[in-house]
Amino acid sequence: MLNEVLIIEKPTIKKEKIHSFDISGMVTISGDVNGIISISIPKSIALRIGSVILGEQIKIVGTELTDSIVNLINIIVGHAKHFINSKIQFSIPYVVVGKDRPIGIDPSIPLIIIPFKCGQGELALEIAIKNNITKKIKSESLSNTFVKSSSADVILPCYSCF
Repeated sequence: MLNEVLIIEKPTIKKEKIHSFDISGMVTISGDVNGIISISIPKSIALRIGSVILGEQIKIVGTELTDSIVNLINIIVGHAKHFINSKIQFSIPYVVVGKDRPIGIDPSIPLIIIPFKCGQGELALEIAIKNNITKKIKSESLSNTFVKSSSADVILPCYSCF
């Protein structure tokens, strides 16, 4: 869509539970896992994405841009659903405007940030997920599917589609 190569940087656990960049497209998830998934993007990249999706140049942060980012999140979530074998429901995507805005999650759930670099700059995937079925899954079955965090009941799905 944007003809950009994304380079994945090292994931880390973010101490401050705030968005990394100006525009964040988000979904909450519930079911076998609860939490949020957010793509946090600088304004310049968000405007470019919005312009490509809309087919005309967007110059300001407004309804056209936020609707475009919601469409992007719908595309990503729709694609991700094909790889998820759990009972998970996704909320309607929404957009948070403003860098350093708080991410409303349970303080006990770690916020994992996966930074990306591209020709236009940096962006981040922010994930905070609590597994509700840990006791039902044997730990050896997690080794190829999940990366375990320091908290025993929090896991991060690893998708090769990034």
